[in-house]
Amino acid sequence: MQFAANCRRSSWKRGGARPTCRSTRNAIEAYDVLVANGVDAPVTDAPITAVFRTTEEAEHMMRELRALENAGQTMSVTGLAGEALREQVPLASPAITAALNINGQRFVDPGRFVHALGQAVADRGQRCAR
Repeated sequence: MQFAANCRRSSWKRGGARPTCRSTRNAIEAYDVLVANGVDAPVTDAPITAVFRTTEEAEHMMRELRALENAGQTMSVTGLAGEALREQVPLASPAITAALNINGQRFVDPGRFVHALGQAVADRGQRCAR
C-alpha cells in the first residue's frame, strides 16, 4: 500500500526521479560486470520505438521523457513520421502516425540472464542449499 501511495507525480517530483536514474545506471553497469566475469547472457544495445496514433500523444511522451532528462537520465530521442516511420516500423498499423525512437537503450532478457547467472555460479562450484 505504501508503494502504491507513492506512485504519484508529486512523489516523483519530490525526489524519486534522481535516485531512480542513478539506480538505472548502476544496474546496467552491474550487468556489464557480471557478463565480463562469466555470465553468458547478452546485454542488448538497441533503441526502443514507441508508436502513437496522433502527434499529440507523441508530444505527451516527449514531455515525460524531458522530465526524465531533467532529473538526470541521459536521453536521445528521434521523432519519426511519414516514410521514415514506415521504414523503421513497417508492420505498424496505418492508424499509427508518429513514433519516437528512444536511442541508447540497453536491456537484458531477464529469464535468460538469471539462468546464465545460476550457471556461472554452478560453474564456480557453488550449489544451492536445499
